[in-house]
Amino acid sequence: MQITDIDKTQKYEGYLWYSDKETPDVYEDKVLGEFIKTNGSFIVEGQLYDREHRKSYSIKYLGGNYLVNAFDVDDNDFNIEGIDKYYLSNKMGNRQLHFLQYWDEVKDDNCPGMKVLQPTRLVFVGFENAPKNKEGR
Repeated sequence: MQITDIDKTQKYEGYLWYSDKETPDVYEDKVLGEFIKTNGSFIVEGQLYDREHRKSYSIKYLGGNYLVNAFDVDDNDFNIEGIDKYYLSNKMGNRQLHFLQYWDEVKDDNCPGMKVLQPTRLVFVGFENAPKNKEGR
């Protein structure tokens, strides 16, 4: 997928961190608009989630090229126990980044004749408050 394939007319939640900025641009239910800059800066990394269409995009700039992955998120995925992962954001006002960690069965040479579960995708699904544990933290 190319970075130009991302629909800039949709509303997104997430961030784009440009090479010429100290902090990322944060999007909260906001149309992306023209996000590819022409002043020589580039997107170092980004995570965008289109809630309406349940589409997640991960953007990384590696070796002079964009690595862009798109993921479709099923509504039922939010009901899978243990799939939710929360991470405190960096330089985004203490927002919690909400991801879904997917695991798939894969062949493992160390377990002949058996498949094992391995983490395969970490998919951004917006900013959320992490559930509190029993101690209230």
